[in-house]
Amino acid sequence: MDETTISCIADAYKQPLADLVVNVHQRQSVWAYIEKDYAIPLILLSVAMFESYMVRAAFLALPADQRLHIPATLEEQVVSGNLETGNKIFRRLYADYPMMVEIDEVYVLRDALTHNHLWEFERSDGVALRRILGGNASYKNNVDFDTLKTKSLELPIVPGHQDWFTASKCFRVLWDAWGYIETREPRHVVSRKGAFNVRIKPNCFPQFEGRNSVCLAELFAMPLAT
Repeated sequence: MDETTISCIADAYKQPLADLVVNVHQRQSVWAYIEKDYAIPLILLSVAMFESYMVRAAFLALPADQRLHIPATLEEQVVSGNLETGNKIFRRLYADYPMMVEIDEVYVLRDALTHNHLWEFERSDGVALRRILGGNASYKNNVDFDTLKTKSLELPIVPGHQDWFTASKCFRVLWDAWGYIETREPRHVVSRKGAFNVRIKPNCFPQFEGRNSVCLAELFAMPLAT
């Protein structure tokens, strides 16, 4: 039987993420709103990439016989639309990961942005007055409602209050989780070495002078110039 591979669309997110990072660094000094506008898709695409890897990991973690005949319970989840989210898959497969709460908080923010939690704002200064709609049990457990940030990472959960630092922090949390999987179950995820290289224009940034490719994590680690 010929060798096969399991589909995973995570790779398709890497270059678009890199292009967004380059854009926010090059354009934010001209238009101040760019940073906040770009932070949201950076967060959402980072989580989408993580989600794709986790679905693949869940399949690869199945015993060989179950991979041939997908369990009825999994098929029922697909039909009902109740498939596990990436953070729940991660929790089930790697339960001893010490920073699980950080992944949960990134997903709380992801949900707030994806599902467009509704807030009422003061028109004159943009101060958030009250949350109108949105939030589940995880939201209530992980958010400090005095600061309107998550309890551990202090991620701002009011949509539109995210910035480059928020996006960079979310990526770092997921990057660390990938590294943990790589050390524990390397067959579940692509290696962080080489697989996350993305293209940039030579001399795009002084620290990458002469290079036309960098690791995506290097781009996310850059401080935003003021």
